[in-house]
Amino acid sequence: MQIDDLKKLPINDDELHFDYDLKKLNWFNIGGKTKVFFKAKSLTGLVNFLKFNYRGSNLSKDLIFLSATFEGKKTEQKKILQTMEQMKNSKDKAQPTKIKTGGSTFKNPIDQTSKKVWELINESVPNSLSFGDAIISEKHMNFFVNKKDASFKDMKKLIYTVQEKVQKKTGININPEIIIVE
Repeated sequence: MQIDDLKKLPINDDELHFDYDLKKLNWFNIGGKTKVFFKAKSLTGLVNFLKFNYRGSNLSKDLIFLSATFEGKKTEQKKILQTMEQMKNSKDKAQPTKIKTGGSTFKNPIDQTSKKVWELINESVPNSLSFGDAIISEKHMNFFVNKKDASFKDMKKLIYTVQEKVQKKTGININPEIIIVE
């Protein structure tokens, strides 16, 4: 869905308001393409047209959201803090924290298998695999760590090597969740 497509949707004019002036738009050139960043007052009318799924949507990859407002349920502060603490503890147990990682490296290949990507990596690659200071986390096989001074080249080689080994061993193609900018 492109920006112009938003204007064509069958939504009442009072439900969708674009707050921009051509003179005040922020224009950027990214990768040889001109991008326009705008601020919309309200996109609430789009709720029925936007489709979100596991790491995807029907929106153009050219759209960049600079901010969003979410609506939540009012809950007492103590309960919120407890939930936050439980979530933090759960994350700390399962994922490397307080070290240099790029986060989760590969997407779960949900269209090819019910296995998680870390399981596929675990089956296919020794966790001792490394290139320079680019290593696989001992805590979670889908997190790649910069142990000290890993270069871009080292990290990229680790990512592509893991991807290749998983494909050779399991026949499953895993795709990076991160975007590699060269």
